[in-house]
Amino acid sequence: MQTNRWRCGYCAVCYRVITIVASIYLLIIILAWWLTFPMVMNLDVIAVAAGVVLPIVIKVDFDNKVVSFPHLVERFESLAIIMFGETVVSMADYFELNQFSLIPMVVFLSVMMLFGSYVLQIHYVIEHRQSTRGLVLMYSHFLIVISLNMLTAP
Repeated sequence: MQTNRWRCGYCAVCYRVITIVASIYLLIIILAWWLTFPMVMNLDVIAVAAGVVLPIVIKVDFDNKVVSFPHLVERFESLAIIMFGETVVSMADYFELNQFSLIPMVVFLSVMMLFGSYVLQIHYVIEHRQSTRGLVLMYSHFLIVISLNMLTAP
């Protein structure tokens, strides 16, 4: 049950999520001396997954007027543009001056087409003047960042 001390609903969710995730990390710190490395890593994955999933699971009364959706879109757009830039920079290792190959060009063109479709969707498809929590926007950008990092991982 939400009390009046929580201004927006995010505060209550953040407090609960941070408490749960911090408790899991405290458990990891306490048990790290007795557990094997793979077991500690599994607990770490559980803590990260809890931090990702719990904001969806924990339900509170939420005032949608608190979130400035255009500002949220702008922030996540900046994050995505930075990640696309990082992807282009990290793709430089694929290109060799001595040997021409078609594969790096295909990967580069794929990234450019992904960026073009992202820009079109973020500017023309998303309704910027909506009243929402923005969870779909947040989680879709979370997946975009992970996907771009996986694209350029060696």
